[in-house]
Amino acid sequence: MKKSIVGITATLATLSTLYLWATPSAMADTYARANTEIALNNSSVMNAVHLIANDPWAGDSTSWLPVYYLDEAMQKLGFQASWNGDSYIWSLTVPNTYRLAPDVSNPPANQSLNSGRMAIALNGTIVEYAPRLVAPDPYSGVETTYVPIYYIMQVMKRVGITPTWNGSMWNMTTPSGTGSSPTVNSNVVTQQAMADQMWAMFDAKTWDVYTHPTMSEAGVMPSATAPVTAGDVANYLSDWASHAIGYEAQGYGETAPSFHWFSLQYEASTNPFTWGQIYGLYDNTGVTSANQTLTPSQVQTVLSNLQWWLNGYKVLSDGAYELHVPLASYYLSYADEVNAQSPYTLADYEAVLTEDAKFYDQVTLQKSGNDWLLTLPNTEGSPTNAVWSVYYGNWSYGYQGGPNGAGDYGGKTFNIPFQPGIGFSIGLHSLDENAFGDGFGIPANQTTLMPIYVIDAMTPQSTSDLPRGVTI
Repeated sequence: MKKSIVGITATLATLSTLYLWATPSAMADTYARANTEIALNNSSVMNAVHLIANDPWAGDSTSWLPVYYLDEAMQKLGFQASWNGDSYIWSLTVPNTYRLAPDVSNPPANQSLNSGRMAIALNGTIVEYAPRLVAPDPYSGVETTYVPIYYIMQVMKRVGITPTWNGSMWNMTTPSGTGSSPTVNSNVVTQQAMADQMWAMFDAKTWDVYTHPTMSEAGVMPSATAPVTAGDVANYLSDWASHAIGYEAQGYGETAPSFHWFSLQYEASTNPFTWGQIYGLYDNTGVTSANQTLTPSQVQTVLSNLQWWLNGYKVLSDGAYELHVPLASYYLSYADEVNAQSPYTLADYEAVLTEDAKFYDQVTLQKSGNDWLLTLPNTEGSPTNAVWSVYYGNWSYGYQGGPNGAGDYGGKTFNIPFQPGIGFSIGLHSLDENAFGDGFGIPANQTTLMPIYVIDAMTPQSTSDLPRGVTI
């Protein structure tokens, strides 16, 4: 269980740095980061961040994957994988149960290894040399080794694995009858299989997470044989969040700050299944009941929706980012709106969060030349009288504050001139009563939008897991 420190309140989401410097000095060059989905047999197992940097041997810009996460992916296939930072060798040992023997024929000529040159070995035989880049893992801040995708592909082919890379997903397809897949290939997905896949996503999330409990530490005890239901998924998520997400705050009626864990009491619904429905967990599945058993196809859609929720965005086929309210605790809002001497009832409060979730899930951001294209759905006529407020450097739109302030309902696309190093702050507020609502920020670097972190700007945030040099 890893712990981080919590304690500041985020407002605008502007990141001061974008480019990092690679080490060792022989590799000193600027590089950019981008999100990566690692999949086995087309089933997502974890998320990482890859680097885009020059391959010094080929002379071209290419994508580099972190060895640490590749280790974990190979282990899920039953391989033993280890990186030796002293000898500069990444070793893969193929299990005896693997149907294909590794092809270690025609090994490359012997080369000296150093901080900029690594080797990849199969069952003790070096089969590939590759350039090496060392940089901080943005999830942990720890220096880690990255290797260009091309060289990994050559090794994967030696064990019959078909690797594919589309710029954001690294997928490894095993030959028929070999390895293992996180998806149960039958008409039933067990509770354990689902919990394992959810845990892989949870373990990759660091921003705004106070601890990283395992599923058992979070009280999740799935059956290895019982089929998973829609209600099970929501329960696993809320159980994990209640042991992973929280912050110190002083809400209405408290005489001093105290720590408050995530709780469905503070959310849009206290019913786990309904909460999941509100935040799109079952979108495009046809699921209507908590007791409904999920098919393998529905499981994959639910997992995709869960990733959208955990990230706070997803990338559409045209490159646009479609946003999502990030998973966060609403304790402070609940205390100030429901417990306070406020005209808001619990039903009013839940209605606002429900409306916010519906509208935020339709917001898109896309770079177009020197402009951002921001599309806001139309909130006019909504039951909670919801209106937008957007800030982007010296550009702003919508509600400017005050309980009687005029509102803007969106329903349009804005062309906003790009401002280097500036992130978006987007709010949605109910003009009924006291203009309560949601707000979140999207970090940016000097050249493009980088939503590695989508920040819930209404509650205190964690900063200790941000990459070094990155500030809000």
